Amino acid sequence: MKLCLASIALISSVFAVDISNLSTCTDDIVQALSQDVNVELFTQDYGSLMNELSANAVRSSFPATYQQEVLDPFVGYLNNMGEANFTSIFNGQSNDDLAAFLKEIIPDISDALLQKASFQTNDAANQKSTNAFEEMVSDLYDGFLSKEDRVSNETGMPIKLPDRQFLPPLVKWGNPDAGPYTWPIDDTAQLNLQSAVVSLPPAHLKGGLLAWAALPHETGGHDILHADTGLLDELGDIVYNAVHAKFHSYNFLADYWKSCIDETASDCAGLLNAGPVAGISLVGYFRGLIGGPLRNDGSPGDPHPVDILRGFIAAHVVSKLSFSGANDWADTIRNEVSKDLQIIHIPDGKGTSHRVPNQIAIQSAELTADLIINSKLKALDGHSLKEIQDWTDQDQNIVEEIAGLFRDGKDLSDDFRNNGYYAAHVVAAAIQEALKADAAPVQTYFDRMVDFLNTMYEFDNVWTDTSLNSN
Repeated sequence: MKLCLASIALISSVFAVDISNLSTCTDDIVQALSQDVNVELFTQDYGSLMNELSANAVRSSFPATYQQEVLDPFVGYLNNMGEANFTSIFNGQSNDDLAAFLKEIIPDISDALLQKASFQTNDAANQKSTNAFEEMVSDLYDGFLSKEDRVSNETGMPIKLPDRQFLPPLVKWGNPDAGPYTWPIDDTAQLNLQSAVVSLPPAHLKGGLLAWAALPHETGGHDILHADTGLLDELGDIVYNAVHAKFHSYNFLADYWKSCIDETASDCAGLLNAGPVAGISLVGYFRGLIGGPLRNDGSPGDPHPVDILRGFIAAHVVSKLSFSGANDWADTIRNEVSKDLQIIHIPDGKGTSHRVPNQIAIQSAELTADLIINSKLKALDGHSLKEIQDWTDQDQNIVEEIAGLFRDGKDLSDDFRNNGYYAAHVVAAAIQEALKADAAPVQTYFDRMVDFLNTMYEFDNVWTDTSLNSN
């Protein structure tokens, strides 16, 4: 996020951290996920799908750049595949790795294209939420990958543009049984697309505020980490070597953190982009998703770190952010996570789970987080992720200003850009207010958040300027 803050008076005081209403926000997640919502439009009938994707309503719902770089290549890919191959994939006759991949990704790309057109025609409320979702994802994309933001906040020097330059991701509302996820550019590029695809469960079209704080992990995390060739492999090697050297008595920990590098780094990058609220939201969202406390046991083969360690990673990364309230927020998150701390078990990659002393497990997680955000990476020409994005007092001040609009019932003004407001600030402000002891019903903040983001979308030339091109 390139902040334009000439008109913002810096606020030097540290605002008190109040998460008294976290349990209510967690209940809001449970309530949202209990709703029977399904907006999937993909059909396994090849002819029908091709007709729907070729309809004028679909084409006209996207700017010219997305027509040329996403819609047309996808339709072309399906044309080249042909009806016979398509049918063999979706009726189970083809069962190799490529077929399994296509069986998962084709429906998601299809829905990302079809849902937008369908909502514009038939469902204004869902269209507004989808626009808000798209604006949040676009903002997170810009924060790490756009040319104006690839500048070191340490030296002011430009940082190389990503190896895979692509359009801001498309969004879709996914399988009701799936959580948030993304198809990064190295997956969608296999079908000739120049855009990633990010998915949220359809339950969050109309509720479940904390779930929206998962988007920095998906776009500020996975999508940016896959945009630079070799970045994840380099981080994995750095983490492996450092963890192996420090915790050699638990030699499987090095392999473990390397195997979780994509998900762990996505957590860290998301926090750099969205600030402390993303950390506490992770705790509340997971509790709502699980239906209980954070898990202390890792599952063999799961690329995600143990839930409890993700909580401690969030607290640690927040403590390293460059705003004056960082330590207060980090302590608050750490204290909340500690309520769920039991005996930590970590799998070794060979089917066995080991009890690891809590202090050792947490220290290994914090070391991993430090290396992810601060290592000078060859893939970034000697720069770190934290040089590209960080959360500063300016960011937190903006959140406080937007939170004031929520409290006072005021609308987002059309000149919001002059105040340095971005989508990540809006989501952070909505959740920050919903977490407070004297909060209004959580749905109030969700609805206002969507309204604000929708206003930003309407002024975003990525989605409104049909003269844009992909260069």
